[in-house]
Amino acid sequence: MNVHGNRALGIGWLLLTGLALPRPGLAQSWSAVDAAREALSNHPVVVQARATTRAARSGIDMARSAYFPNLRLGASLVRFEEPMVVAPLHAFNPMAPPLFDDALVRSQAGLGYTLFDGGVRMGGLSAARAQATGADALGTAAEADVIIAVVEAYVGTAAAAEVVEASQRRRRALEAEVARAEQAFAAGAAPQVEILRAR
Repeated sequence: MNVHGNRALGIGWLLLTGLALPRPGLAQSWSAVDAAREALSNHPVVVQARATTRAARSGIDMARSAYFPNLRLGASLVRFEEPMVVAPLHAFNPMAPPLFDDALVRSQAGLGYTLFDGGVRMGGLSAARAQATGADALGTAAEADVIIAVVEAYVGTAAAAEVVEASQRRRRALEAEVARAEQAFAAGAAPQVEILRAR
């Protein structure tokens, strides 16, 4: 299994260990999966990696296009101040003067196909495929890094919220104990040291 497979397995394990469900008592309404999904759709690193992957895949199509015939079409229009000869002049015959016009229109078409290029096209296609494979791997790594960062932040936030909640429960319990000790002291059922111990 490669590094990307290990990362994906680790991410899946983190998400399956209970982080996929919203934590009770927390103010947030997103689960770790929701947060990861949102990060994957909007994080600039992931968006850039996906665009790079699309560009690399289009490079494969561009490299394949070198195998097709080339068709070239062209046209031009030249306008002169004075009428000029506009047809090819192969011989001069005074009885049939050449065509004169103040505009010369030319067109051309060409079709070509490379039969042998010494492996240039195949090399270009192989390079484009390798670049697309590399872009896919970088995109997967970027997605894994973002998911790991989101899960770590989610776990850190959940742990901090639980610490705050436990601290608040402890404070409420201490306040209740102080109130009980004060009532017991006021009723004469406990010495003043109970109040000091509760505080």
